[in-house]
Amino acid sequence: MRTQNCILWIFLSTFASSIYANAIRDAGENLPLDTPCQVRNRYVGVCILLVSCKPLQNITISDDIMALLSCGNENIFLKVCCPRQQIAATTPAATPATTPVTTRATTPSTTEDSVIHFGDKEITSKFESENSEETIMTLEKQSRPQDNLAIPSRDICGKIFPTRIVGGDATAINEFPWLARLKYRLEDGTEQYACAGNLITHQHVLSVAHCVTTRRVVSVRLGEWDDSTDTDCNDENICSDPPVDRGVSEIRAHPHFDRKGAKNDIAVIRLDAPVNFTDYIRPICLPTSPYAAAQDYNRNTVYESAGWGLTQYGEVSQIKRKISLNAVPYEICQNKYSNTLQESSDPLVICAGGERGVDTCSGDSGGPLIAEVSEDFQKHWYLFGMTSLGVSRCGLEGTPGLYTRITKYMDWIEQNIT
Repeated sequence: MRTQNCILWIFLSTFASSIYANAIRDAGENLPLDTPCQVRNRYVGVCILLVSCKPLQNITISDDIMALLSCGNENIFLKVCCPRQQIAATTPAATPATTPVTTRATTPSTTEDSVIHFGDKEITSKFESENSEETIMTLEKQSRPQDNLAIPSRDICGKIFPTRIVGGDATAINEFPWLARLKYRLEDGTEQYACAGNLITHQHVLSVAHCVTTRRVVSVRLGEWDDSTDTDCNDENICSDPPVDRGVSEIRAHPHFDRKGAKNDIAVIRLDAPVNFTDYIRPICLPTSPYAAAQDYNRNTVYESAGWGLTQYGEVSQIKRKISLNAVPYEICQNKYSNTLQESSDPLVICAGGERGVDTCSGDSGGPLIAEVSEDFQKHWYLFGMTSLGVSRCGLEGTPGLYTRITKYMDWIEQNIT
């Protein structure tokens, strides 16, 4: 039996309330990544790469339907209006999984909508043949929790478009676009920058609790490179967009933060208004997938960090600087910080650094410890740690630093950015 092109429609709940308040655009035209979109009013989704759209994976889609789902191309990759809900192909419960249900159609379908059946718990697509037989396939929605839509997809996070750090080199003008600077108001009324943070959504910055529990954070700056100039330009006369300042509407430090024990040193800062993503302001990926999470603390992991902390000359850097740090076995840190760390086979911190002249220093607290992960044929930078504690002197050989381990706090993070 020759089967005509499979016409697949997907009907899901409207997710517009969960997506940032951008105008919803119709699929079928070229849209930027992460743009809210809709398909013929059937469902609302987000424009992402097809290879990242789990609901449409392992499903054969005809060219005419793909034309309706398409959001254009990103280099060589196809973009689609992707519903943010996982579905899996199954057959009706009364039928063996390997046998499709076949029924005789009394009247051939003549309208486009008649080949689709919608239900609260299932989606049924009907495949018509030339002799009017129909094979019905049911797609049942899985019951697993839906992805947190506040967290940007991998199509937008963790990307760099490059042309207090000891031994660090100056970054390119658009490297580490997720790095944020926290401004404090002191008791005498003056204001100054000190700790760092990491942009994880349009409106949330992740930092460490010890940076927000003893001093008042009044604003957050994003898109900074050189803090000595109003307009940042490199030696090639390439200039970035002006930095963006946002006030702080709420700060949530971990309720069980223990300064002495280096436990739960993590906090979420909510900005008073969202920021737009650009080449100079972009979120870092969080390790939400099991594969990415498994890469966070391995013996051969090489991390990068960045900030405006002390240079090797003991001066505060005016330009954003970066450094590479090697993972260090937890037992070494446990010996060095015996009064702070407890024995653990699954520690809450990452131990890294300890090479002479190479370290994150004062002013870099809350800054990122990141590593590049290749997943689904794409490479992205992931936030695996944040600078938490270290010794009073920087860059001491054999004395690594401690970094809050992000994978151990993903549930808490997601609960506090909704």
